[in-house]
Amino acid sequence: MGTALSDKRIVRLAHRHQRKKPNSIHPSAVISPTARLGSNVCIMASVVVDEGACIGDGVTIYPHVYVGRDCVVGDGTILYPNVTLREAVKVGRRCRIHSGSVIGSDGFGFIPVANGRRLKIPHVGTVELGDDVVVGANAAIDRGTLEKTRVGSGVVIDAQVQVGHNASIGDRTHIGTMSGICGSTRIGRDVRLGHDVAVVPQIEIGDGASAEDCSSITKNLPAGAHVGGMPALPTEEARRLRELECSLPELFERLRALERKLADKP
Repeated sequence: MGTALSDKRIVRLAHRHQRKKPNSIHPSAVISPTARLGSNVCIMASVVVDEGACIGDGVTIYPHVYVGRDCVVGDGTILYPNVTLREAVKVGRRCRIHSGSVIGSDGFGFIPVANGRRLKIPHVGTVELGDDVVVGANAAIDRGTLEKTRVGSGVVIDAQVQVGHNASIGDRTHIGTMSGICGSTRIGRDVRLGHDVAVVPQIEIGDGASAEDCSSITKNLPAGAHVGGMPALPTEEARRLRELECSLPELFERLRALERKLADKP
């Protein structure tokens, strides 16, 4: 019990900086007259809230945040410094988007045309984040080409993660830092992706699946699958292969010795 109480005190101290700021709008903030602000909001210095944006009750927006045209920010959400929400992005309630992240940037879509040139595909879709989503620092979630990129409720996305256009991430999924989710990928609920995981385009990952750090997922994964390695294989198989790889230098040396012995025979 004593340890639990101590842990609670530690959590309170660690999150003291996240306590609700007083209801205020800094005079340097630029807020469109067509934007709608909820009650008890805190908007700090040099924030821009563009036309038609809707800011919910109890939202805190730190300095140098841009909230684009027709965006919706749900009640109790916190946008930390230098976050960018591009036009028509929808952020749910009680979300935390950390510094430097960009939600709704254009996806990586180009069409080859004559003379080796590439024509950029317009991205007119959007991004929709559910409730209680956490996005780490310097992450990027691209907008859909025609529809939306969807991030479900309770999802945790670590720092420097890239989510491609038209991807869908199910509720309560966790994605480790520096992972890349390519476009049109479908990730189920309660999935766990480790750090530096690569997911190729247009595949499906079933509910409850998991991938170890530095995995490369190149094909569909069924629900509950546990994989690792490059390319990703079932965890035990991937570990056996790694063990064999570690023994390769010794095996090659033994093979060379055998070849030399055979070559010396008359």
